[in-house]
Amino acid sequence: MDARRGRHETIKYELRMKGTSFAELGRRHAVHPSVFSAVASGRRRSLPTAKIIADALGTDPSILWPELYGDTDG
Repeated sequence: MDARRGRHETIKYELRMKGTSFAELGRRHAVHPSVFSAVASGRRRSLPTAKIIADALGTDPSILWPELYGDTDG
């Protein structure tokens, strides 16, 4: 399993542990669940979507994707 796939699965697991999913986030934020999946796996870059995922997990995008959002301050 490559690193992107592993991170994607970890994020899905952590969301389930918090009682939510990509589908639920999609319903709440009017975003298709596949967008959350693509961002979680690193196939697509979207800071607003990454922020929604990170907020649901109680963390920051720079923690989940340091190579993409390591410097979100500016």
